[in-house]
Amino acid sequence: MKQYFSPEQIKVVFFDINGTLMRTKKSGDESFLAALNDFTGRWDHEEADWNPQEVLTQYKQELRTQQKILSGHSKEEIQRASLRQTLKPYPFAINDESVKAWISRIQNKRTSHCELLPHVQTTLSKLSGHYKLAVISNSSKASIISAFKLVGLDQLIPAEHICTSLKKKWKKPNTAIFRYAYKQMGVLPSQAIMVGNSWKNDIMGAAKAGMDAVWLRATPKKLSSLKRVGGRKIIIIKEFQELLELFK
Repeated sequence: MKQYFSPEQIKVVFFDINGTLMRTKKSGDESFLAALNDFTGRWDHEEADWNPQEVLTQYKQELRTQQKILSGHSKEEIQRASLRQTLKPYPFAINDESVKAWISRIQNKRTSHCELLPHVQTTLSKLSGHYKLAVISNSSKASIISAFKLVGLDQLIPAEHICTSLKKKWKKPNTAIFRYAYKQMGVLPSQAIMVGNSWKNDIMGAAKAGMDAVWLRATPKKLSSLKRVGGRKIIIIKEFQELLELFK
């Protein structure tokens, strides 16, 4: 594969998280149930007829309802409102602190069961000798920091290199988050690359912000290895370690 980038040209390589660097082994449903079990201790309460799957179903239904009611609000606000409504029938003292703690516990359950995708550690280790490595993500910064410590990426991508959506309107693929990220890293868009697995969120967002990008597309289809979007180079790879062939 042709080498497209060099340290003289590119200073920062940005990465997406989920599906690009790592995956969570525990689903959102499993994380909710695990957090629920932590808070309740056991299901056979005398004061209520507990059924964990029913509570989960109620929560998911409430999420859909609150997304419509609270359109324009943050994901965390929608989750908190949904949890409040879900737990109303049950004997809990629901207040702001307990709801925040519950949502945090759900996120921590997912974070504690994450793992790196194949070849990520060795590839990033080699790239870090020549480029600054950073993150652009819609996930919370706190959850990314925790996950990186767990999987050993905190030494390669420090906390100050993690750029996340500060407001809902900045979520990928909004170009604002990409512009914020390269400015935070002190580089021009032409000096940065975005690596991600989502064509819409990662690749199109970066290209519209003036950055070249690498699309990690595992689906085995015959595609040219190079596309252009608005004058920006989009390189397509199937395996994460192929990044080493693109960078000098």
